[in-house]
Amino acid sequence: MENIQVFHYDGFSTIPNRGNPAGVVLQADRWKSSCESDETKPEQNGYLYKRYCRVCR
Repeated sequence: MENIQVFHYDGFSTIPNRGNPAGVVLQADRWKSSCESDETKPEQNGYLYKRYCRVCR
């Protein structure tokens, strides 16, 4: 297994560790996803659920 460097980014805030957290992977096109689709799908309760995929090589 190869290591991937993930950068932490706080969206919607100028104060560190107070924003909406996100992980950013540079040059991610070379990695393949282990799931079939990463589309956002509506749940029964009306909220949206984002399926996160593990990245494998």
